[in-house]
Amino acid sequence: MISKIQFTTDTEETLVKQPSDDIQTSSKPIPKPRKAKRGETTRNKTADEPKTKLSEIRTREIKLRKQEEQMKMKEKSLYELNNNRILLESRCQQLEARNFELEQTVKLLKRWIQANDDLTITNDPMPHVPDTQTHQLNI
Repeated sequence: MISKIQFTTDTEETLVKQPSDDIQTSSKPIPKPRKAKRGETTRNKTADEPKTKLSEIRTREIKLRKQEEQMKMKEKSLYELNNNRILLESRCQQLEARNFELEQTVKLLKRWIQANDDLTITNDPMPHVPDTQTHQLNI
């Protein structure tokens, strides 16, 4: 029996009896948990969701870190390749300049040799042949 205490204005307490359901109990079956429909979540799912979300976030972070490391390595290798290319281009330009200088030197030397040949021919029109007569007289 459930009793209820009722206060009156005189500060007296009176107990009032409420009708009791103890006598007439109706047995209702306990409903089975229903399956979650789309969009609905159950208490178990909501408890598991943060764990799965955290694990997904961690795996994504790990993948991102790996990709960042790969990007850094690629950038480093590209930087080194670019430096090597620049060094090779500058070396190539130096060699081309040196080649041009040597070609100019070769042309100058050819002109100098040709000029010397022309001078020796004009100064001595006949090649130097020893005189056999004067040679014999000196004996």
